Amino acid sequence: MQILFCDNLLSVRIVYLFKTFLNIIRFIIPIILIIRISINVYKGVISENDDKNEILKNSSNKVIAAIIVFLVPTVISVIISFLGMIDNNATKVETSFLTCYNYVNKEVLIEYIENEKQRINDENEQDRQQSQLYIAANKAYKENIPSINKKNNNSSGTYSSNITDLKRQNHVYIENGTFYYPNDIPSGQNCDGFNPSTNGYNSYFYDMLTKFVNAAKTAGHTIVIPDGGCRSYSTQQSLSSKYSSTPGRAASPGKSKHGWAIACDLQFRGNGCTFGNRTDSSCASMAWAHQHAAEFGLEFNLLNASYKEDWHIQPINIKGYSTKGVNDQVQ
Repeated sequence: MQILFCDNLLSVRIVYLFKTFLNIIRFIIPIILIIRISINVYKGVISENDDKNEILKNSSNKVIAAIIVFLVPTVISVIISFLGMIDNNATKVETSFLTCYNYVNKEVLIEYIENEKQRINDENEQDRQQSQLYIAANKAYKENIPSINKKNNNSSGTYSSNITDLKRQNHVYIENGTFYYPNDIPSGQNCDGFNPSTNGYNSYFYDMLTKFVNAAKTAGHTIVIPDGGCRSYSTQQSLSSKYSSTPGRAASPGKSKHGWAIACDLQFRGNGCTFGNRTDSSCASMAWAHQHAAEFGLEFNLLNASYKEDWHIQPINIKGYSTKGVNDQVQ
């Protein structure tokens, strides 16, 4: 497989440094040897005690060494240049190391440096424009929907999407922006039927999470939605048993919103975001998430719980309902 060169600044630097190294060996070292030979010959001429024949012999050896040091890099350079011309004629592509060696010089390196600076400036400008667009969109969102307020569970909805879905997903449906879940049957007993494309989450909730995470990315932060959006009853049992000594660490089996696929344990990336040691001050991506979640109809409802969870997110508007007496046609 052909290795590409001369297609980015790093490659050009490598080739240019290699050529410079060969030239140093080719010229500088022979010059140093010639100077040393001249000094030794001069010392031999003015000295009456030294054996002049021995001095001339040593000098001759150093001259031969200087010639070899000059010729070897020269021969290597000539061979590379010759093969580069053959490669270029054969492939019609000037991106191999051989052809790049013939192409690169100081002017080309400077040109690549300037192009790289321009590319970085362009990317920074694009990021700045995207940030401005995000800020403007966020402002428009707030102006058009001024009534977004954080609510406790079992409250009426204020989320902007007015979706009515009486064809439930795992007994959960949405009406006027509120997620309704059954509060009279255990959660986590029906996780197999979810669409893999939503990683096991309720599709509407997953859409909210995706928009939230994409907005974070636009703002320069990395937030990950983990797989396994619907947590099984047995998994919740294991977690509840594992953390039984820490009150509030895990919900009782059958009571977790994860079992209805309408809760998510986000993962935050970046410096200072190590689990267990992070704060909003140290972890920028988490700070952004906590600050902007409500704008997407989401909340971190366990930030002030008996066991603080800075990663647990769910819809703001969640309300329990009883499955008793529900029309079978909407099941």
